Amino acid sequence: MKTVVCGIGNSMKGDDGIGPAVIEKLKKENLNPEDVMLIDCGTAPENFLGRITWFDPARVIIVDAVDMGREPGTVETINTGSIIGDRVSTHNLPLSMFVSYLKDMFRNSLDIVFIGAQPNQTGFGLSMSEKGRMAVDEIKGRLMGML
Repeated sequence: MKTVVCGIGNSMKGDDGIGPAVIEKLKKENLNPEDVMLIDCGTAPENFLGRITWFDPARVIIVDAVDMGREPGTVETINTGSIIGDRVSTHNLPLSMFVSYLKDMFRNSLDIVFIGAQPNQTGFGLSMSEKGRMAVDEIKGRLMGML
């Protein structure tokens, strides 16, 4: 199944860089580029909509640090319907707009999976916390099982 994995976040803001860190780790694996596209979207996933559409995937997996009110490092698969509005996004545009565009472009035939990790620290200039690094490893393991 053709899959795009989008890592979203700012690597210069501690655990907000969980999404890009997952992409970095996945790039070290031997994944078939005909079936899997890995994108470090930074804080602007909307800038990659053309690449995603061109690749014509059956599934898009979004990985991001999300304040879920959980213990830092907690990883959860989040229903995309719960990201309506800008409640869970600290990025340029609300993730709900990104997801909505994908659904429209693929006429709701696209499987969209959102994996969120509860950050511990997201201050500018901070390093990723130990809990954040553990979340990166957990997400990478989950994704390897899916890809």
